[in-house]
Amino acid sequence: MINSHGILHPTFAGCASHIGVITDLPTIGIAKEALCGKWKVEPSTIGDWTPITFKNKLVGGCLLSQKKMKPIFISPGHRISLRTTMEIVKKTLRKDKFPKPIQFAHNLATKERKKLEERNS
Repeated sequence: MINSHGILHPTFAGCASHIGVITDLPTIGIAKEALCGKWKVEPSTIGDWTPITFKNKLVGGCLLSQKKMKPIFISPGHRISLRTTMEIVKKTLRKDKFPKPIQFAHNLATKERKKLEERNS
């Protein structure tokens, strides 16, 4: 999982797609906002998602991960289907807005940044 877009991108290849191609590994894009595409309605139940299309192609989904929060935007990056992408993301949702691997990476990066700031002050 990459905190960036997969094929839900104006060029159909966001950072999650590029990283997948470079590493030749399956990747999933997770983002706070959609850069492009249309969806009919935002989901209202946790775990539900609405398909997103762009230029008549299915490119991702608008997923409600937590109540009273804005949805997140999920898209395949490389070597993975949208269906499998959504299954994996939904299985890794816990109490946070973002899937556990993304939240863990964010927390670790924040902790390390604070250490560096303390060293440099």
